[in-house]
Amino acid sequence: SNLDEEDLNDWYSNEMKNNSAEFSIFNEKLIDEIFGANNFIDIYNWAKTETPENLSIKCRQIIEYVICYQKNKDNVKFRGIQKFSSSSNGLLNQPNAVGTLKFPANRVKTSMSDRHIAAGMYGTDKYNVELLDDVDIKGGLFVNEFRLRAKFKWQQSYLDNELKNGTIINIPTSKLSPSYEKKEYDPEVPTNLINSKVGVGTNENAGEHQLEIFERKVFNFPKPTSLMKYLMGFNYNTDEQYIVLDFFSGSASTAEAVIEFNLDNKENPIQYIMVQIAEDLEEAKRTASSKSQQEIVHNAIDLCNQLKVPAVLTEVAKERIRRAGRKINEKLGVRNEKLDTGFRVLKLDSSNMEDVYYTPQDFDLQTFFSENVKADRTSEDLLFQVMLDLGIELSAKIESKHIAGKEVHFVDDTYLVACFDTDVNETTIKEIAKLQPIYFVMRDASASNDNVIDNFEQIFKHYSPDTNCRII
Repeated sequence: SNLDEEDLNDWYSNEMKNNSAEFSIFNEKLIDEIFGANNFIDIYNWAKTETPENLSIKCRQIIEYVICYQKNKDNVKFRGIQKFSSSSNGLLNQPNAVGTLKFPANRVKTSMSDRHIAAGMYGTDKYNVELLDDVDIKGGLFVNEFRLRAKFKWQQSYLDNELKNGTIINIPTSKLSPSYEKKEYDPEVPTNLINSKVGVGTNENAGEHQLEIFERKVFNFPKPTSLMKYLMGFNYNTDEQYIVLDFFSGSASTAEAVIEFNLDNKENPIQYIMVQIAEDLEEAKRTASSKSQQEIVHNAIDLCNQLKVPAVLTEVAKERIRRAGRKINEKLGVRNEKLDTGFRVLKLDSSNMEDVYYTPQDFDLQTFFSENVKADRTSEDLLFQVMLDLGIELSAKIESKHIAGKEVHFVDDTYLVACFDTDVNETTIKEIAKLQPIYFVMRDASASNDNVIDNFEQIFKHYSPDTNCRII
């Protein structure tokens, strides 16, 4: 803030240099160590803005780098944009060697009237086309099998496969120059430039999108969902399961992008994991570098106050996911459809368990009867700990029901049944055992009396001997 204009320009130029090529090389070397240099794909250039800052006197930056690796590099081609409009494409190509293609009867269209065409040399000013067989035309079709010899783009096996997939071959005139029209085109391999030509927006577009969700801006420099959707489509396959991890999720643009992506891929939806430190918005407001940024952070704080939640970045991001999901389902509601836009929030914390390890000289009767679970932990806290211990996915279906007056959690139906209430009696245990869960877990302090603990094992042996019972 104490720099004059000349110093500021020098600082900005250095920052841009460091944050462009050198920064990209640094990241590339760093990620080489994580994913392996052999798994490097490319550095894509995203046009992040149409109104770049005017601070530098040498270059105005519009590009941000997307460094791409695969976990295990394969030979499957990436998919970019897909051409949907049908168009005529010539089947001849000058640099190629001369070859012969055989065309089946009644599969080649033409604009020529009914006639007989004798074998011989035909073609255009650029290409020689030799007809190797006499052929007849009736009703806009070549009615018998015939062969052409010319400089073709395709080989016979490729032509046969295209015809099988519905590609239309057309020979419109007596020059016998063939063309083709595909019903559906394979997505093109993406170029290393990502901009509006492939349907990807800018930071400005992302800023405008905020207004649709919040009616005001609450995030600084969010990325457009179109960028993440475009990247997700590179290697998407309907036969595989995907989880998108954003380890610096910020405004949760990635989460909304996944929801939008799933709108077009309901048969095989993607899951997401967003990771973000709960950044203090009051601190962010104090350290904002401009009045406009301060105003945006102020809007975010005001939103948190309205929602009666802590003024932290993660609360605003969660609200963004909720509102984006509602907006999509409002549109789907017109067609009586609904998309699962729900999510589960987990917070990293210390262990649920008290430190109950003591040396003999520290041990006494009071210690023996002390609670082993920390006082501020809920039954949900304990449930998720147990799920992690058993290797159950945190996205698993969870239901809570009351059995004999006690709250009982069901994970993936009866795969795991858990009860952490106090004063659990034999009636509750018996009803749970009758359900024959794979796992049953309860707290050591849950039992209403010693008889419950004494009879616990016998109850399960009688009703569900294969249940794996655990006490924490």
